[in-house]
Amino acid sequence: EIGGLCLAADGAESLPEAVIRVGLGYRQLRRLAADGGAVLLAGAQPRRVEAVLAALRGGLVAVLVSDPGFAWALLRRQAESAA
Repeated sequence: EIGGLCLAADGAESLPEAVIRVGLGYRQLRRLAADGGAVLLAGAQPRRVEAVLAALRGGLVAVLVSDPGFAWALLRRQAESAA
């Protein structure tokens, strides 16, 4: 889950059975990211690695701001999933 959006590991939207969303939807966020306007702040919480990777894979992020430890955790996890 990123910003109230439930995401599959590949970044596709995964809709729970009963959801009422307030704010940007999946398509709106993808358009915003494509225009360079979606910034994601992430770090210091290893449990968020999968969610951040899903957002990156789904094209929902134009700019990622993170701390070095979290950035390395993202790179390691991405390398593991690519292998």
